[in-house]
Amino acid sequence: MKTLKITTHWTAEQADCIYQLLGDLRSVLWDHYGDEIAELYEEIRLEQQVYSGSVDVNQELPF
Repeated sequence: MKTLKITTHWTAEQADCIYQLLGDLRSVLWDHYGDEIAELYEEIRLEQQVYSGSVDVNQELPF
């Protein structure tokens, strides 16, 4: 895994450019991978639902 160092001290104009870039990137990614991302989120939601259903929330705590 590669670490990317990002400058965090920008002018307001520079920060706005980055903000716009991220919005554009998000839109492009969603246009190309939106269906797959939605499927992934649905799989995660279903796994969490199954897990939460298997945990007894009324179980007494050991302390």
